[in-house]
Amino acid sequence: MANKEHLAKLKEGVNAWNAWREENPDIRPDLSDAELTRMDLRKANLIGANLFGANLSKKNLGEANFSVADLRGADLSEADLSEAILGGFYTRNNYIKGANLSSADLSKANLSGANLMLVDLSKANLCGVNFNGAIMWKANLSGLNLSGLYLCDVDLCEANLSKVDLSESDLSRAKLVGANLSKADLIGTDLSGANLSEADFSGANLSVANFSRAILRYADLSGVDLCDVDHIYFDSNYIKDARFSPNARDPWSVLRRNYTGPRMIFNVLCLVAFLLPYIVKTIGLVALNNLENHEYTSHLISKFENSEIALQSINHDKSEIDESRKQSPIINGKRYRIYQILIGWDQGWTYWILSLVLIIYNLARALLTYFVGALREEEERSGYTPSLNGKVLYSTSLDNILPISHHFRWRLFRVHLFSYGWMIYLHYFVQAALLISLISFAWHGYHWLTAEVWIPQID
Repeated sequence: MANKEHLAKLKEGVNAWNAWREENPDIRPDLSDAELTRMDLRKANLIGANLFGANLSKKNLGEANFSVADLRGADLSEADLSEAILGGFYTRNNYIKGANLSSADLSKANLSGANLMLVDLSKANLCGVNFNGAIMWKANLSGLNLSGLYLCDVDLCEANLSKVDLSESDLSRAKLVGANLSKADLIGTDLSGANLSEADFSGANLSVANFSRAILRYADLSGVDLCDVDHIYFDSNYIKDARFSPNARDPWSVLRRNYTGPRMIFNVLCLVAFLLPYIVKTIGLVALNNLENHEYTSHLISKFENSEIALQSINHDKSEIDESRKQSPIINGKRYRIYQILIGWDQGWTYWILSLVLIIYNLARALLTYFVGALREEEERSGYTPSLNGKVLYSTSLDNILPISHHFRWRLFRVHLFSYGWMIYLHYFVQAALLISLISFAWHGYHWLTAEVWIPQID
């Protein structure tokens, strides 16, 4: 409860109160739980005052000095604190909804957990303020210097942060859904784990900003330089006039670079280089096989007086041809089908397993080329990046109540199919398969190049 003497002195007016404070600088006023809505507190000296649970709602507190005051649980909703001094004061779980704090001095204030919904903080001094866990929904912080501040877990949904300096600030796990961050300075800002859905970053400086695990669904990134941005995952973002690094490492840029354009041609050439020896070998063996067939046919025709009987014997029983081949001076081998030679079946299990990996690699690559090409074309036409994991077309709370038709499930499947989240994991497999294929090609090439070949000497 408030001290009755202190409360009575305050009721005498601001001038009498300030004079009393100057005469008694060691007394800490106790105004806890006081009803102060009917008093004029403009320019009041409330330094170090105990205002725990006090009601200051809808009051004009302009130019009042609240330095080091205890405002825990105080109701400052819709109060006018313009040009007030609140530096170093402590507050937690306050109700300051709709307060006017424009041009107020809040330096080193502890606003952790405070309710600052709809608060106007334009031109306020927020140097060293602790906003940890504060609720600042639709707050106006435009043009402020918030560099280096700790804003972890702050709720800034739909807040106005245009032209704000947030460089080197910690906004990890903050909620910035629908926030206006246009032309804001976010150099080196930590946005890891933040929810940035539908936020407006147009014209903002995001150099060296950390977007690790951040949610960026439908965020506006138009006109932004994204060359030095780390760990960003595009998700239906507007990127018209945005700048990208040629070697951007975000998953969507990696997919675009590998499965469309020049990089795709490079991978096709690698594929040809891997398959070419097998194709040449197959063509050579087929030609040799045809030559031997001609030799064996001539041998059997000379064995039988009637050529028709010889040909019938060849078509009826190939075992005689195989026996003849074993006695041939040209080659002593085994019968294989063409596809078995192409996949290296005749060379042992290591060859055909590698060939199987290559086949799967090409199927996966063809799938990625088809889908990434379609998504890139849509991006170039609309200016929006593809969705990361598909759009949510229905409320999960209704999923257990309303039955979902097969047609709707098919639409939902198609939406997820034309998002690129699943393609990232398939890309990792393709890269691993490509590495295996290149190592295999180098290994085979070494054996082919070091093999000894007999060349007859012609005098």
